[in-house]
Amino acid sequence: MTTDLTHAAFSENLDSEFSVKDDTRAQPLKLINVSERKTSPPYEQFSITFCGDPEMELEQGTFCLEHPTMGSFDIFLVPVRRDTHGMYYEAIFNYLAET
Repeated sequence: MTTDLTHAAFSENLDSEFSVKDDTRAQPLKLINVSERKTSPPYEQFSITFCGDPEMELEQGTFCLEHPTMGSFDIFLVPVRRDTHGMYYEAIFNYLAET
């Protein structure tokens, strides 16, 4: 099962845990922010931010995420910062709005 990767779907799952897998390991990522949805016809844009273990940095790239509600999907993540709480990753969505 895979849910559409929409602003509404991510907003419903804010503060929940996703599992990200790369070639060598799996680790939890917590969805900590879903930005405001912006429209610039015919496009919609928003971004999401995850926080993970500060000792397990993922390189920029496409990863498979799994979530109990949203299912399994591929997403392009970019590391954006690190602090004492964790390593932060961002994904940006820019797609044609439904008419």
